[in-house]
Amino acid sequence: MGKNSSLKFVLVILTLLLVVSVYLNFDNSMFNYIPDILIIISSLIVYVKAPQLTGLSEENIKNKVIKQSIILVLFIVLGKNIIDIFNLNLLFSESTNRNITIITVSIIILFIGNSSPKIPFNRNVGLRLPWTIADEETWRLAHKVLGYLTFPIILPSTILALIFNKESIIAFAIILLVFIPSLYSFRFYYNKSKSLK
Repeated sequence: MGKNSSLKFVLVILTLLLVVSVYLNFDNSMFNYIPDILIIISSLIVYVKAPQLTGLSEENIKNKVIKQSIILVLFIVLGKNIIDIFNLNLLFSESTNRNITIITVSIIILFIGNSSPKIPFNRNVGLRLPWTIADEETWRLAHKVLGYLTFPIILPSTILALIFNKESIIAFAIILLVFIPSLYSFRFYYNKSKSLK
């Protein structure tokens, strides 16, 4: 097994452990921090090994985008744990905390969506769908559509979520933001595959 294969295997194992730990839902115990620890470990691996995973040089702008995204993820995860450990959420009302959550999530999605067209074709980061990882052109199309749709979908959704004080509006917007590029790219890949037969 090559170095790259071993690295991908480790990331797959960490992802599976993360899914299991979230499913088990260790509430009110020290094990509650396991998912965040796994996210931090996975993020650090991707940050350090980004050139190896993407096959691009360290100086490539696309690797820099991935690393910036990883830093954002680490900042959010660490920030969340600091808030939990020191009970900083008690400083504000429930409504204010909800609004802070809505704005924070929206900023993260805006950053990720805006950066998505710059993510290089790879099997580890991005919209990892069977048809996007099978064809580079389909991959680029999916991430370009994601980039175009991010602001028109997320900004109005954020405003509506703040007005009606409902986080579910943002959740629906995120689902829509993933669903549309996924469906559009699938149609493109299907038509492309048919034309090649």
